[in-house]
Amino acid sequence: PGCAAGRATECAGPGADGSALAPYAAAATSELERTLPLVDARLSLARPAAFPVDLHTVLRPIATLYEAIARAAGGSLRLLNDAEQMFVAVDGTTARTLLAELLDAAVSDDRSVTGALTRDGEHVALRLHSALARPIGYDVQRLGADSGIRLSVDDNETLLLFPALATSGVDSKT
Repeated sequence: PGCAAGRATECAGPGADGSALAPYAAAATSELERTLPLVDARLSLARPAAFPVDLHTVLRPIATLYEAIARAAGGSLRLLNDAEQMFVAVDGTTARTLLAELLDAAVSDDRSVTGALTRDGEHVALRLHSALARPIGYDVQRLGADSGIRLSVDDNETLLLFPALATSGVDSKT
């Protein structure tokens, strides 16, 4: 019969050298290290986003999941952040919907997607430095427009501009 979880010593046999278990322990550790960020991301997305919405905080779990999707498809996703906190004047569900749709449209097959989340005047901008693999859905585009979020797509760059919510001493430049 097979080995039961947590009973590897029985599988190795009586008097087995502990070093024989090292590859199994290393594989289990590696799998756990790969899985924990995904579990944390899913749990973060199950909770409502705090208000005011910090786009950096809202983007992190979405990006974690899409990084895993990109890696599994043979590609990559790498997003840089300009600052720790970037508050925007939209609700959490709208922000999450637009961010997830953008990353979903960008990540596919063996594509390498890079981007940056930055402060851009009165806006917080998410720029992806690659063309999209598919168009952004019309309903999501309309949701963004109704919320004051601008979307710009061309062959080499995709830009989402969220209206910034200036909070003195937290994320304003004053």
